[in-house]
Amino acid sequence: MKYGAKAYLKYKLFSRHACGHGIHSPFVYELITKVFRAKGNKKDIELAGAIYRVMISDKRIIKRMAMGVNGKAEEIKAGTFVRRSSVTPGYGKLLYNLVNFYKPSTILELGTAAGISSVYMALGNPMAKLVTIEGCRETATIAQENFNRTGIRNGTVVNATFDEVLPLVFFDLRSIDLAFFDGNHSYDATLSYFGRCLPYANDKSVFIFDDIHWSEEMEKAWEEIKSSEKVTLSVDLFRMGIVFFRSGIEKQHFVIRY
Repeated sequence: MKYGAKAYLKYKLFSRHACGHGIHSPFVYELITKVFRAKGNKKDIELAGAIYRVMISDKRIIKRMAMGVNGKAEEIKAGTFVRRSSVTPGYGKLLYNLVNFYKPSTILELGTAAGISSVYMALGNPMAKLVTIEGCRETATIAQENFNRTGIRNGTVVNATFDEVLPLVFFDLRSIDLAFFDGNHSYDATLSYFGRCLPYANDKSVFIFDDIHWSEEMEKAWEEIKSSEKVTLSVDLFRMGIVFFRSGIEKQHFVIRY
């Protein structure tokens, strides 16, 4: 755990409802039983999992240009980079299930890396339009390779910084039905990207934030995000945080084991 045992222990102590028992919110009960516990399409899950396994065994050396908190260039094995930065198959399946259940028409991902999370989400709803942003040229190229391997046609990899693209991308997307934030893990950047995407959210939008307990800064950002006036419900899964904007739902925060 990147932030340490203290944050994880707190999560374990306060998390509950792993199976949905005792949940008084019909919306969250449905989320647990039909999304978190869903098996997904076996063929899709196996395909995305195969891409992950291929990538973690990739021994080629890439020059990774980090755009986030520790922004610097480094030479690293592709497989090592994927192990360190990409979603695991368990959380990839979560992203797949979220997309598969809520059927967003538009998906925005900030932080493509090798495209593992992108593959899971694109497969979750082949009718959705997915735009994923990656600042590093070499990893953006790898992500496109993985799109080609899986035959994905509903995803577009954009090699640019978030600041370059965010003012422009919405001319095409117009609204964001689902967003996955997995880039610059700093307080200021996370809140800035959330604020710039918020006007494009709608009543059924789902925003997902990776590594919400990665650091004190990320925990602080997560607290402010879930307290936003527009957020009506939030779910803390330790690694990821999910917020919803549904009207007619009492504002609540849940900490759930996944």
